[in-house]
Amino acid sequence: FNDTATTEIYTLSYIFPYTTLSELADNGPAFDPLAAETVPPSGDIETREVGGLGLTLVKSFMDRLDYRRADGFNRLTMEMKVKAA
Repeated sequence: FNDTATTEIYTLSYIFPYTTLSELADNGPAFDPLAAETVPPSGDIETREVGGLGLTLVKSFMDRLDYRRADGFNRLTMEMKVKAA
């Protein structure tokens, strides 16, 4: 991000009976997380470098992901199906 610019980050979440839907939006540089390469972690946790698991986790937990760039914002929509207890 540009240090002199104002960064805006928004989240919006809906909870339905069997689905959660969230949108994360920011006005940073265009970045499509769905096009970014993710590499499964290797090695043991004690020797692995910190970081780099965020996209891998999001892609593995969510049932649907959608990215779009609109009105100067990156918008990532995430949907997760929830099973009845």
